[in-house]
Amino acid sequence: MMEKEATQYFEEVAHCLDRAGIQTGEASGGFLPVLWGDQLLCEVNRKGIMYWNEVENSEEIEQIKKKVYSTVNMVSEYVGLMEQAPQISASGLDGDYRTLAEFNNVVLAGHQTRFGMEFVTWEWMQNHTALWQGHYYGDDYDAAKQDFIGRSGLLPQERIFNDQQLVEMYRCVHETLDSEYPITEERKRCLEEAVRQIEYAVPNLDELMGLSNQKELEIGFQQNQTM
Repeated sequence: MMEKEATQYFEEVAHCLDRAGIQTGEASGGFLPVLWGDQLLCEVNRKGIMYWNEVENSEEIEQIKKKVYSTVNMVSEYVGLMEQAPQISASGLDGDYRTLAEFNNVVLAGHQTRFGMEFVTWEWMQNHTALWQGHYYGDDYDAAKQDFIGRSGLLPQERIFNDQQLVEMYRCVHETLDSEYPITEERKRCLEEAVRQIEYAVPNLDELMGLSNQKELEIGFQQNQTM
């Protein structure tokens, strides 16, 4: 990775971590420091490898580590794709948009801006010379990928779950695992694996869980007030 590309990569990682509420320091010597409070949590090199520092472990730190891990891997994925991606040429399209993925006449494109990477999906038309029905996702790569997968038919829409649906599934699975209702070991292992998958798939799981619980508490309070 060239010096300019490495700088852009570190800037992109810092931007995405900041969006997730995680601080970074200034990149130096080929490493980007990731901070939690006044602690050095880890350092990320130009290839996206994370070197973790020894810090006092806690549930909060574990959640932060998951966010860092998923964020750095996500950025490494699309930055790597952008480096090899061909520029899109289409009627009426201005700017440097590049093809990250294409299937069934649907394209997932990345666009480098001074504020970071942005993503959009389009459908090709007029014999692959023009694009239409753009779905713009700003810097939300995961949402753009999910839209591309469903829109292109790589997976049926019925098999794609958004974060909110995964959160509610997570809550229901935990209610089953935490109950005294007898279940087979095979089913227990299956549910525990589902829990682990959702924990890594939804970096802000705790935040969404809190919102979901708060809504139910508010409903319960309102019902008690009317009784």
